[in-house]
Amino acid sequence: MLSCAVLKDGRRIFSERSLSDAFEHVRSGGEYKRRREQPESERLPVFVAPTIAQFLSPEARERLAKPIRYRHKDGFSVPAWGIEAELLPDLCDAYLAARDAGALVGEAAHRKAKAAERMTRALARVGVVAIVDEVTGYQIERDRDELQRLLETLRAAA
Repeated sequence: MLSCAVLKDGRRIFSERSLSDAFEHVRSGGEYKRRREQPESERLPVFVAPTIAQFLSPEARERLAKPIRYRHKDGFSVPAWGIEAELLPDLCDAYLAARDAGALVGEAAHRKAKAAERMTRALARVGVVAIVDEVTGYQIERDRDELQRLLETLRAAA
């Protein structure tokens, strides 16, 4: 499940951890050490390898290097790091562009590219449903978490 929030200023964010999980990233201690050694302005989320970063626009890299600290309303109100939701298509595009360019190295990178492809397809389908619901007013009648359930079903099926 993609954990998300809408901040008081209207920004929509995904938790960095849930995006890491969505890209099927396996965490390791070494990558956190490498990340701490990077200049702060270049600290991308751990699931974005340098190979992938070169396929991101400078603006996307800059925004990804500035995670948003927020309190997640998961019943415990735990602090979390968030990434602007609008950057998810950029991340998926970067993985797919790297794959198309033959720049992916290793099983993990290919697994993340497959996850990006599944997310892109699932988000496109959910987007169509959301637009129709918005135009027709049906979003008022549907279950509150219906689009989230649809997204998870489509991601799993792809």
